[in-house]
Amino acid sequence: MSVDELLNPPEENDLMVDPTDEDFYRVDTNSEFEAKGELSSVYATGEDEEDAAGSTPENMFSEELKERLKWMAQLLVSADVMGVSSREVIGLRSMQREF
Repeated sequence: MSVDELLNPPEENDLMVDPTDEDFYRVDTNSEFEAKGELSSVYATGEDEEDAAGSTPENMFSEELKERLKWMAQLLVSADVMGVSSREVIGLRSMQREF
């Protein structure tokens, strides 16, 4: 929207009486489930798909892979010591299985 349009709005009322989430976020309802799937994979791994593709075991040096496995093991041990339930660390366990 240009500055002129903001300063001189059109005469007709373009505002909706009851705006929806689509009005604010421009969400495509057909791809809502796809977006939720992408978000859950990002939260579970901490990476988006593009970053995850470059960090597969085939593309990583063995030292980097060992370092990541060691780091994940330390997180799981720390979570166990702190009394975190296994249900709450399921994302870490799924990451560990991928490697």
